[in-house]
Formats: sequence, C-alpha cells, structure tokens
Amino acid sequence: MEERHGVSTIVYDDKGKLFFLLLKRSTNWLGYEFPKAKIRQGEDVKSSLQRALKEKAGLTQYELERPLEFKREFVHGDIKYIFDIYLARSNMNLPVNHSKKKHNSYIWTDKSGVYERLHWDNEKDIFLKAVQEIQMAKRR
Repeated sequence: MEERHGVSTIVYDDKGKLFFLLLKRSTNWLGYEFPKAKIRQGEDVKSSLQRALKEKAGLTQYELERPLEFKREFVHGDIKYIFDIYLARSNMNLPVNHSKKKHNSYIWTDKSGVYERLHWDNEKDIFLKAVQEIQMAKRR
C-alpha cells in the first residue's frame, strides 16, 4: 500500500479558556478538521506546516510549539495517510483568511465544540490527548 505523509496542526488560543481553530470542508467530505497539508516532494516538515497554516487557514501570526508524540493514520482508497500532529498557539482575534478551495468557513470553539464537530474517532482521540498536553504545559 502506498503511503503519503503530512502534517496537521491543532491551533489554539489560551487566553483564559482554551479555544481551537477548525476549518469546515466543502469538498470530498463535509465536516470540520484541523489545518493540514500533505508533505510535498522536496519539502521539509516546517515548510509544510507553514504552508498549511498560511494557505489553508490564512494564519501568518502564530507560535509553532512542538510536535506531539502520536500520529493520525487513515486509509483512503489504496493510500495510507500518516500525519504528524503539531501544536500552534495563535490569537482568535486575528483574521482567519482560510482557503476557499477546500473550506467554506471556520470556527474558533471550545473543547466540547471541537469534540462534537470532529467526525473521525481517531482525530477525536488525538485532540483529547493534545488538550491534556496543553493543560499540563500551562500548569508548569
């Protein structure tokens, strides 16, 4: 089975209560997701992350924090996709000029809003693990 690699970024604002950025897809399947991109040939991970945040979410002001220790994997057709997951902090009061090519809207929402909007169980599991890591880092 062919494998393709990508990056997905859980973008959050932690000024008080945690809020997270979701993009609403308008192609292939209709649902919410975190900004993501496939890694292009010759492209490094950091460039892929920057492209995903700029092109997909329209974000130019953010702090890329770190990769998480787990990946999101899924199969679509004959291709296995493997996405590295990263955390990025941003400000939900900044404009989000998301790509109109694959997304028709966006939302900043809290933990329960994210959980109810995400469709895929493995993405929900990853999100809950990410929230735990964010909360542990805030306590330090």
